[in-house]
Amino acid sequence: MFRLNRWIVIGIAMLACAVGIWSLGLFHGLGSGLPGHWPKSFGVGNGLASIALLVSALTLGSGIYFNVRKDRREEHESTLRIAKERDEALVREAAAAAGAVAASDEERRKEKLRGLLLNPPPGQKWRTMETLSRSIAADEEETTRLLKAIGARRSLGERNVWTLLA
Repeated sequence: MFRLNRWIVIGIAMLACAVGIWSLGLFHGLGSGLPGHWPKSFGVGNGLASIALLVSALTLGSGIYFNVRKDRREEHESTLRIAKERDEALVREAAAAAGAVAASDEERRKEKLRGLLLNPPPGQKWRTMETLSRSIAADEEETTRLLKAIGARRSLGERNVWTLLA
């Protein structure tokens, strides 16, 4: 997007000055400006106008350069911001997916424990912590947490045996 900046404004003002000086030179005979008469009639008006034109061209060029540079910097910053937002969204999606996998893994483990406790071997009502932990590939602390979550109870008489009260 093109914007006026101070260099463009100064360049336009200098261009107006150059045109004014040049036109004064033409009207007052300070120089004719005709190519055949350069050596003898290159007067003060044309000389000042030429210098003012050169400086205004340089100033306008600087203003345009700074505008283009600023636009590119803003475009770069915008691209970086969009990339950062996209990366953050991907991280949020990955975290949500990992949470869903962990939740489904936990539910799968609970179902396995429930099945083991509801279907004990013939003649037994209790399952050992060792058997339960090995069956779901978890440590004793994790297994205890899951057993409590499904409503299982530990025996008061025997150590580390569990059952599910229906």
